Amino acid sequence: VQYNLNKQPAAEETFKKVTAAQPTNGSAFRSLGLVQLMAKKFQLSEASLMKALQLISGDAETQKALATPEVQAKFAPQGVEPLPLKPAEFDALIVKEIASNVALAKAAGLKFN
Repeated sequence: VQYNLNKQPAAEETFKKVTAAQPTNGSAFRSLGLVQLMAKKFQLSEASLMKALQLISGDAETQKALATPEVQAKFAPQGVEPLPLKPAEFDALIVKEIASNVALAKAAGLKFN
C-alpha cells in the first residue's frame, strides 16, 4: 500500500470517520493503523492494527505488515514490539501477563483493595 504523506491528515480523518461509523470494519482499522504508522503515531497505530487483528482473525495482510522489518524498525524507538497475534492468542497473553503482574505485586508487598 502506498500513501501520499502530504495527504496523510485527510486520510487519517477519513479512516477515523469510517471506523466510527463501521466499528467492525477491520480493513478500515488496518488502513487507519498504517496511516498512523506513516505519521509516526506509534501508539495509535499499534492500537488500530491490534483492533484490525481482533476484527479480522488471522488477517494475513495485517500480520504481514506488523512482521516487516520496516514496521518493526518504526516501532522499536518507542519501545513497542508488535505482536501479530490472533484474538485467542492475545487473550491468553493478557491473562498470563495479569497473573504475572499480580504475583510480582504481591511479592513486592503491595496490597490490593
